[in-house]
Amino acid sequence: MTDLVKQRISVVIAVLILFGGYFAMQEIVSEKAAPPKRERKASVREVVVRNVELTNANVDLALEGRLVAFETVPIIAEVTGVFEDSDRTFKEGVYFKKGEVLARINNTEAKYALLAQKSQLAKTLATAMPELKIDYAETFPAWNAYLRDFDPEKLLAPLPEVKDASARYFLNGRDIYNLYYTIKSAEERSSKYVLRAPFSGTLTNVTAMKGALIRASQPLATLTASVYEMAATAPVADLTYLKIGTNAKLFGPNGEQYSGRISRISTQIDPNTQTAKVFLSVKGKGLREGLFLSGTVQGRQLEEVIAIDQSLLVGSNEVYVLKGDELQREAVDIVRRSEDNIFVRGLAPGTKILNEALPNAYNGMKVKAKEADS
Repeated sequence: MTDLVKQRISVVIAVLILFGGYFAMQEIVSEKAAPPKRERKASVREVVVRNVELTNANVDLALEGRLVAFETVPIIAEVTGVFEDSDRTFKEGVYFKKGEVLARINNTEAKYALLAQKSQLAKTLATAMPELKIDYAETFPAWNAYLRDFDPEKLLAPLPEVKDASARYFLNGRDIYNLYYTIKSAEERSSKYVLRAPFSGTLTNVTAMKGALIRASQPLATLTASVYEMAATAPVADLTYLKIGTNAKLFGPNGEQYSGRISRISTQIDPNTQTAKVFLSVKGKGLREGLFLSGTVQGRQLEEVIAIDQSLLVGSNEVYVLKGDELQREAVDIVRRSEDNIFVRGLAPGTKILNEALPNAYNGMKVKAKEADS
């Protein structure tokens, strides 16, 4: 055979071998069993739940504010004269008990003027007695006794009652009633030369001193009561939980403890802050006007509620509850919000509620429940 024929025969054999190997490989691959498919099992999340148990909860409200004096009154002179003295030193910070003399103003001139007026009344009565005895015999004995007991150094006694109209006209004509009421007015004014403490307290804003000339309407000082109350503010939402008479625990800047009690609640709402003023009477040592106090007061009790964490709330008013092995959203009635918790109603006792924040939770989500630690 020629070389060309030999080359062609070699090429044909090589091609047959390649095709035969290809088909043999396909046969082997087709006969090999396909691997079984794995079934993907759906994962079930384990979540913490707790049973709903309705309880009565006390609402503790935080209050803070500054102390203000329960009573403050300006001491103002109503008469003119020289400042003489008082029962204690008339200086700022000095304590006066109720009824003690705050200031005495010299009344010598006014005293003598009053004595002169009383003497004039006595003289007028004396000149009227003869006619009164003759013309109004029934009226005379009472007026005669009045004149006999008349003492210009004492407060003027009430005039005798006159039933006879003619006798009353006679006395009016002698100007006796006019003189009497003028003297009573002067007596009332003379009492203003002595100023007494209307309540126990401490002097502040003192502007007068002993020996100074005091003029009518001149401010002398301010008397501040030693009884204090704390002026605090409360949001409108908290007002329904506060009532007069509720006790409070209050603390000073250095941890001092004081007892307080709600004494007044204002009915006026600040339109800008939506708050109202709440006043607490405060007791304890070391109280001073302007002292800043803070504390808590026990508000009205919430009945048959459950407290849940803020993070458990879904949307505006829903929570997740467990029904079978699924989570379902259920609406609740929010009674009160506090800094950390929400007090709600609307869940039946024994209901299992989700007790952890679950960001990817959804309605109908399959879960495995785990009871919360008690």
